[in-house]
Amino acid sequence: MVSEGSTGRNILRLYGYNLFTALAITVVCNFVFLDKLLLRLEIDLSRFGMIKGSMYVASAVLYMIFTPLLQRNPGTSDKLICIWAYLFRATLPALLPVIALFTDNQELLTWSAVVLLSLGMTLAAFANNSLMSLYRLVLPEEHFNRRVGMMNLLISLPASLLGVLMAWILDQYDSADTRTFLIIFTIMHLICVFFEVPAMFLMKRLELPDTILKHSRSLKGSLWKPWCDRAYVPILLLVLLHGFVGGAWIAYLGVYFLTVCRFDMSALVLAGLILSLLLTGSLPFSGQLTDRIGYRRMFLILSFGSFAGGVLFCCFPGNLWMLIPFAILLWDGNVSLFSGCLGYGLYAAGSKLAKSELTTCYISAFSLCRNGGIFIGSLIGSLVYSLLEHHFHGRELFTYYFWGILPLSGLLLGASLIYRFMRPQNQNEN
Repeated sequence: MVSEGSTGRNILRLYGYNLFTALAITVVCNFVFLDKLLLRLEIDLSRFGMIKGSMYVASAVLYMIFTPLLQRNPGTSDKLICIWAYLFRATLPALLPVIALFTDNQELLTWSAVVLLSLGMTLAAFANNSLMSLYRLVLPEEHFNRRVGMMNLLISLPASLLGVLMAWILDQYDSADTRTFLIIFTIMHLICVFFEVPAMFLMKRLELPDTILKHSRSLKGSLWKPWCDRAYVPILLLVLLHGFVGGAWIAYLGVYFLTVCRFDMSALVLAGLILSLLLTGSLPFSGQLTDRIGYRRMFLILSFGSFAGGVLFCCFPGNLWMLIPFAILLWDGNVSLFSGCLGYGLYAAGSKLAKSELTTCYISAFSLCRNGGIFIGSLIGSLVYSLLEHHFHGRELFTYYFWGILPLSGLLLGASLIYRFMRPQNQNEN
C-alpha cells in the first residue's frame, strides 16, 4: 500500500511529469506542425495518409509483442519505460528536418518520416500504457477517473499555449526559404525536448507500493484472452471503427486548412487549444452522464453527433460558420467534444471491462485496435485522395474526399446502434 502522504506527493509528481512531458512533445504530437513540415518538404500529398497511419500500427503491434516482458517487473519497469521512452519519443522526430537539410530526395525523406515517426509513436505507446499502469498502482481507487481527468485538464492549457507560440513563430518564417524554415523548426523542436529533463527527475522520485503483485506465469497464452472475451470484443470493434474515422480525417484535414483555406498554423493550433480545453473540461460531466445512462446509450449519442458533424461539413465545405458545429462534433475525430468524449469513453470502458490480472494484455489489445484502426483509416484516406487527385483539384478535390470518407462515420454509428441493443454480458457493460 502507498501511504496517504506518499499519495499526495505522487499526485504532484505525476502532475509535474505529465506537464513537462506535454511541453516536451508540443511540436511532435501536433499534426499541424507535421502537415506544415511535410508540405515544406514537398512530400507527395498522396503519401500523407500512409506516413501518418504507419506510425500508429507499428506502435500497437510492437507493444503487443513485448507485452509479456512488461509484466516481469511491474512498477519498476514501468517507471524506467516512462523515464526513457518519452525522451526518445520527443527527440527522434527532430531528426527529420535535420535530414532534410542535407537532401531533398523524396523517397529518402518519405521513408525517414515513416521510420522516425513510427519509432516515436511506438515509444509513446509503451510510455502511455506504463503510465496508466502506474496510475493504477499509486493512485487510490476512489475518484480515480476524476483525478486523471483533472490532471489532463491542468496540463492542457500550458502545453497548448506553448504550441500556439511555436506556431506563431513558424508563421513568421512562412515566406522564408526552406533551409531557414527547417533550421528554425529544428531549434524550436529541440527547445521543447529540454522540458523532458525535469519530467524524468519527477518520475524517478515516484514512490511505489511496498508490495506489487507479480505474475508468476507467462502471459504469452493470455494475449488472446481479450479477443475471446464476449463482453470485450464489442469494445474492440467500436474502437477500431473510431480509429477508422480519426485516421481518415487526420490524414488530410490539416492539409485542407493549410493549402485551400490558407489558415495560419497559429490559428489552427489555437483552435486545437480551444477544442482541447473544451474536451478536457467536459470529460467530468461526460463521465457523470455515462454513469447515469450507461456506456451503450452514451456511445450511440456521441457517434451520432460525430456523424452529424461530418454531414454538416460535407454539405457546407466553404462556409466558415459551419466550422463551429463541425469542430464541436467531429473535427479530426480526436479532440472535438463528441468524438473526443467517445474516444475517452471507449478507453474508460476498455479499462473497466479488462480483467485486473490481465490488464496489460487487455490494454495492448485495445491499443492494437485503436492504432490499427487509425492506420487503416489513414490508408483508406490516401486511397480515396489518390483516386480523386487525377480528376479534381483544390477545394473541389477535398470536398469529394470528405464525402468519400463520411461512410466510415456511418459504420461507427451503425455499430454503436447494434451495441446499444445487444444483451450485456456482465453488469459493468451497461
